[in-house]
Amino acid sequence: MVIGFVLVAGPLSEEFGWRGYAQPRLRRTLPPGRTAVLLGLVWAAWHVPLFLLTGTTQAETGLDSWETLFFFAAFVPMSYTIWVVSERMRGGVAAAVAVHFASNGAAGLFPTSSTAGALVATAVATVIAVALHVLVGRNGVARCRRAPGRHRRARRRLSPRTTFDRRERRATACSMAA
Repeated sequence: MVIGFVLVAGPLSEEFGWRGYAQPRLRRTLPPGRTAVLLGLVWAAWHVPLFLLTGTTQAETGLDSWETLFFFAAFVPMSYTIWVVSERMRGGVAAAVAVHFASNGAAGLFPTSSTAGALVATAVATVIAVALHVLVGRNGVARCRRAPGRHRRARRRLSPRTTFDRRERRATACSMAA
């Protein structure tokens, strides 16, 4: 029952708004990195009321602490991670919900009520985001395929200049496929 509440209260209700509605609209006008950063900042601001509600963990921490600073700082790399998983790796909103749920569950491993725990949680979120950026890259997971109409036998007869052009076309096809 607690898991169901945590799933509905956070990831499920938020990610349809962030990744299902806001992200596609922002991507029409902003590049991927800016979209992730902007959504991370808005997502952090979305959580400010939790610091004003008595009885929440955030209210016990207070707005004027290092823990809160690290809590808010973690939203940008988490937003990037969720963006990569939902859009670049084509996981959609379901993947965003899963990553958000996992990050909420991992918060139990690094209690963010202590400065050290909040710092570790932010560092882990940042390392994951950087690793995904390195592994997946700006253009996403490359799904390269042979250009239409090109066969192995035809490649053997190509001059060095034509080979370069072919590689350039293939790189463009990979970027577009991602």
